[in-house]
Amino acid sequence: AITIDHVNGDGLFFCGCQKGFLLPALADSDFVQCAVGPGELARMTIAEEAADTDAAKQVKKPGARAKLVAAIWLVLSLLALVAAAAVLVFAIYHASSFVFGQVAIQQAVDSVRQVPVKSMDSAPQSVQRRFFVLLNVLFFCLGAPVLLAALIGVGRQWRQRLALVVCDRKPAKITLALLFFAMPAYLIVASAMIKYFYPGFTTWFFVPEDPATMALSFLAVVIMAPLAEELLFRGWIFGGLCKAFAPASAVFVTTLLFALAHGDGGMLYPLAVFVPGLVLTLVRYWSGTVWAGFAAHATYNAWAWFLVFALGKDFV
Repeated sequence: AITIDHVNGDGLFFCGCQKGFLLPALADSDFVQCAVGPGELARMTIAEEAADTDAAKQVKKPGARAKLVAAIWLVLSLLALVAAAAVLVFAIYHASSFVFGQVAIQQAVDSVRQVPVKSMDSAPQSVQRRFFVLLNVLFFCLGAPVLLAALIGVGRQWRQRLALVVCDRKPAKITLALLFFAMPAYLIVASAMIKYFYPGFTTWFFVPEDPATMALSFLAVVIMAPLAEELLFRGWIFGGLCKAFAPASAVFVTTLLFALAHGDGGMLYPLAVFVPGLVLTLVRYWSGTVWAGFAAHATYNAWAWFLVFALGKDFV
């Protein structure tokens, strides 16, 4: 018999036998048979790489039934995530009531609910602070069920399911660098177009004057919102769609859902969000990681936050 000791850098198998024969072969090939007789050179049959290529070509693409199942799964999983987020909000509310007192928590929530969201910039500082605290809690409750669902669904592979892996693709890094300079230009152009076509448009987004409330708004807009939205849209939804649909279809559906989720009393704002949403989804697709999309999303929101801080709420 013959044994393989190791493979050197040139792809040569060093075989342990009587006189240490050196048998050349491709290092990444598969052994089908290896035998040696007295005084004979080893005889091997090596599987060709072309066989693997042909086998890959024979893999069937997902059919209509698989796509229908994937679509149904997507809808049901989103409903389950929304239900889980609601349960988490309910649990946090009662836990806070137990710690701070139910009357105090209920009064804090009622003070925020009494002020229209788009008029929050004119509310007292205490109400603004409570508003951004609640906003951070809501974004946490949106992202946490996604992590839990991935952990329960695939176990140790939850990072791969949500594409929470390190980005090692140079083109994606270059794209992120270019987007850093293109984002403020798009924000200015999109804001001008919204004001031109929809003069009466107003948004809730503002930067408060109180330092503590300002820090809470930065946390909500620049960190928590991008993290939760990237986990849900570019992690869970896009990753699930890619299993049964072509990349182009997965990119379009993910971007469309992302834009519709940003409806603000009309269709003009979702149209403005569609473009950056498409870019974020493409960054996720090109890089292979949600972290790249999160970096681009956080940068985009940070530019918007600083522009509103410098120019006022009317900028958006």
